[in-house]
Amino acid sequence: MMLLSKLNLNSEVNRKKINLIFISTLLLYLVTQTICMKKLLLLVLCWPLFAMAQTLPSIEEKTKNFTAYPGFIKFYWDANAGKIFMEINKFDSVLLYQTSLPAGLGSNDIGLDRGKLGTTAVVKFTRVGNKILMVQPNYDFRANTNDVAEKRAVEQSFFCNIIGAA
Repeated sequence: MMLLSKLNLNSEVNRKKINLIFISTLLLYLVTQTICMKKLLLLVLCWPLFAMAQTLPSIEEKTKNFTAYPGFIKFYWDANAGKIFMEINKFDSVLLYQTSLPAGLGSNDIGLDRGKLGTTAVVKFTRVGNKILMVQPNYDFRANTNDVAEKRAVEQSFFCNIIGAA
């Protein structure tokens, strides 16, 4: 399963600022240092070629030949490649995640019957860097107090599950 989200325009602006700071720092270094001037100048002149970030295609461009399925979470199906792309635009909002068995082994003692429901979990999608994680928060252990330090201690002591990443 691959997850998609809308592009964050602030990250491109931040990337340009970081590139500008880096180039300014290198130019200052070139002025103050006389060792390896040609190599550093070459690096500064070639830096934009290495620093150019690849622009991600829009959701419309990526899924133009896919079948769209609207719903609570809109997804796109690529029948040729057998891939599903989800359009996630609500980060850190909780939702129910239900697994099931679409096909089974028939009537047997193992209990793997078609349509059997699996686990149910409360999950949320979280962005971490350029990755999107499907996180299952740990609601088994909670601090029922107003003390912020105690709540933070409980959150840090008991992990949450990362169900998927893309």
